[in-house]
Amino acid sequence: MVRASRRRLRLLERELAKLEAHRAEIERTIARLRRAGEWLRRESLERTGRSRNKRRSLTDACRAALRTSRQPLTPLEVRLFLAHAGFDLDRFVNPMSAIHTVLKRLVRQNEAIERPKPAGGRSYAWRQVKVVALSEAQLQDGKLLDRLLAGATAASLERPRGRRPS
Repeated sequence: MVRASRRRLRLLERELAKLEAHRAEIERTIARLRRAGEWLRRESLERTGRSRNKRRSLTDACRAALRTSRQPLTPLEVRLFLAHAGFDLDRFVNPMSAIHTVLKRLVRQNEAIERPKPAGGRSYAWRQVKVVALSEAQLQDGKLLDRLLAGATAASLERPRGRRPS
C-alpha cells in the first residue's frame, strides 16, 4: 500500500514537473512576443514622429537582446540583433566598444552572466532566477533542501518574509 502510494506520488511529481517546464516555456514565449510587440509599437511611433520619449538607450536595447535570446549571445550577435531591430548604431563612434562596455556593466550589476566560448571569446546571457517556495516543514527537511540545491552553481536560501525560525 505504501509503495503504491509512493509510486503514484513520484508519477504525479514527474507529471507536475513536465507541466511546469512546459508552462515556463510558454511564459517565456509570451514575454518574448510582448517585448517584440512593444518594440514594434515604439518603432512605429518613432517613424511617424509621435514618440513621446527620446531615443532608446543602448543599455535597454542590449537588455532586450539578451532577454529575448534563447542562447547566450556574443557581442557581435548583439550588434546584429540591434541592427535588425532598427536601433541607431550610427550615433556611436565605435558601436562594438559601446556594446562590450554595456554587456560588461550588465554582468557587474548581476543582470547578465558571462560565459566563455569553447573556441575562445565570450558570450552573454540574461541571468535567470528561479524561486522555490517551501513550507516550514519542507524547510526543516534537510534531505529535501540538499536535493533542491544539488547541482546549483550559486544558490541562496531565504526564509519566507514575516516568519521566524522556530
